[in-house]
Amino acid sequence: MKHLALVVVGLMMLAGCGSEAVNYNDRGLEHYDLGEYKRAIQNYDEAIRLDPQDADAYYNRGIAYAVLDGYQRAIQDFDEAIRLDPQSGYAYYNRGFVYGLLGNAAQAERDQAKAKELGVE
Repeated sequence: MKHLALVVVGLMMLAGCGSEAVNYNDRGLEHYDLGEYKRAIQNYDEAIRLDPQDADAYYNRGIAYAVLDGYQRAIQDFDEAIRLDPQSGYAYYNRGFVYGLLGNAAQAERDQAKAKELGVE
């Protein structure tokens, strides 16, 4: 399996540009970049509370949980990001990576294959 490629995306959806939820997601990204993962999670939590359909906020929170070794929570967030945006190759890739860390090689390989199918390697 490839090295850890936890990629944080802060994509703003057209429908949500300038919204309060997007602002919280952006603040979460800032805290993440500073290594303040718990504060990042708090901001992602608020973004999700304000916009429960924001796949990016779930994805970003999953990344932060993964960095803190909260693998089950990370998988839950990647699951939700994928449910909301089935074309999210990065969510598949990183969920697969976390499954690999947990020793679930079969699921890791399935997710890595799906990510590759979606253009993420």
